[in-house]
Amino acid sequence: MDDRYLQYLEAANRTFVDQIKSADQKAAYVLTVVLALLVSSADARDAFRWTAYSERPLHLALIGAALSASVMVAFIAALSVTLPRIRPGRSVLYWGAWPAAGDRLIEARDGDRTDFIFDEYYQSTRVLAGICLSKFRTLRLAFLSLLAAAASYGLLLVFA
Repeated sequence: MDDRYLQYLEAANRTFVDQIKSADQKAAYVLTVVLALLVSSADARDAFRWTAYSERPLHLALIGAALSASVMVAFIAALSVTLPRIRPGRSVLYWGAWPAAGDRLIEARDGDRTDFIFDEYYQSTRVLAGICLSKFRTLRLAFLSLLAAAASYGLLLVFA
């Protein structure tokens, strides 16, 4: 087996781990902005009061509904990005696969399986790629919802 391929898989593993951290960090920014909007703005908080809809003209009620819906979607999406992902994996690099993965490691060592490490990195890379894909799809929804919330909030300020 050529070590270049193993080194490449190790680099891919590190890259995906960094991308997972980046997605979590970006989701935390979205959560911070959403919470800051709700804490600092009475208009944003009013969008979550049912009585505010009956007290406002229809166009302001619709903008308030759009604001509250987009804030809720952004919050839930960003929160779900930061939740741990559970993916089926048997790699020794995945903590959830232990102790069975450790037993497989010992068996591979005892059987002098030279392809074991490569196969484990390959499986780990597949799992991490799936986690990245899932996190970034959800993060995209969080950012789009945050953008919709900002636009709704701006419209609410303009027309109020």
